[in-house]
Amino acid sequence: MTSFSMPLRTLTRAAATLSLTLGLTLGMSGMAQADAFTAVSVFDLSPYATAGFGQQSDASTGAYSQSFATPANVQLEFIRWYGFHGTDSLGASHDNFVVSLDGVVQTGTIQRQSVGIFPAPLRSHYIFDMYLLTLDVPTLLTASSLSIINDSPDVSWFWQSAVAVGNIHAPSADLVAFELMGDPVAATDVPEPASLPLLALALGALALASGRRAAGAQVARRG
Repeated sequence: MTSFSMPLRTLTRAAATLSLTLGLTLGMSGMAQADAFTAVSVFDLSPYATAGFGQQSDASTGAYSQSFATPANVQLEFIRWYGFHGTDSLGASHDNFVVSLDGVVQTGTIQRQSVGIFPAPLRSHYIFDMYLLTLDVPTLLTASSLSIINDSPDVSWFWQSAVAVGNIHAPSADLVAFELMGDPVAATDVPEPASLPLLALALGALALASGRRAAGAQVARRG
């Protein structure tokens, strides 16, 4: 995959306002929720915010994939990521994103928000438009890998890098920035095996007591 260099802000969804705070240490999870619907960040690789630097993931290179630790018991609501077009791209109007979890293509509405225009650090006569993209994809999260490709022959596209591990002032050589947002799902309470005999004993006692009350009521009516 080809690396490239370039920086990044806010996105609104119809039922929830998601605010991203720009700064020297830009993160993808600084968001305010404005609804009873409260998706929270369940996995987050913050973007490198000093300059654009990314992994090429388009029709000319194939999809770039990133593994992650699967959060337990989560109803996924949004996938968010950053990216920008290369100098030989025809632009965002030609985008054709394919987003997959464990190789399964996800369908849903993609919202695209321009974050700003910045020069490439090593080629200052070029400028690029960085985008924040959000896929609305309600599904139970069981996957452990995410791949995103801008699968259009008319674009060259780069997935923005995450910050380097242990150094927020440098881009990662292989990690890309994305965030998974969702609602934690309460695990179903299942009795432990050791508690089942006690449960059976308690149910039996309740049944016996109920039977005695019914028999007593019949004797009282006869009297």
